[in-house]
Amino acid sequence: GLAILATHWMEYILGDDTVKKQADFARNVFDVEVADDYAAAKEGIARLRAFYRGMDLPLQLSEVDIPAERFNDIIEKSMGESIGRFKKLNREDVMAILQMAK
Repeated sequence: GLAILATHWMEYILGDDTVKKQADFARNVFDVEVADDYAAAKEGIARLRAFYRGMDLPLQLSEVDIPAERFNDIIEKSMGESIGRFKKLNREDVMAILQMAK
C-alpha cells in the first residue's frame, strides 16, 4: 500500500507549506543535489518511485485489482472528516489521491 500511495500523496500535497520538508527528504534520503526546493522535492518523488519499481512493487491500485468503484468504500472505512498530521486532508483530497493512484 505504501508503494502505491506514498508518491501520489507526496505529489498531491506538494506546495508552499510542504515543499521544504519534501526537499529535505529528497536531499537526505536520496542525495538529491538540486538547489531549488520544488525541483528537489519532485526529484525525490521520482527517485522514491524508482526505488519501489526496483523492488518490483506495485505502483498503481489497478496492479492489485482495486477498481475505482471501491474508492468510496475505502474512504468510508478508513477515515473520518479529515486525516493526516503532516497536512490535513479531507475526503475530497483522499479521493483525488486515489484517482491519481488508480
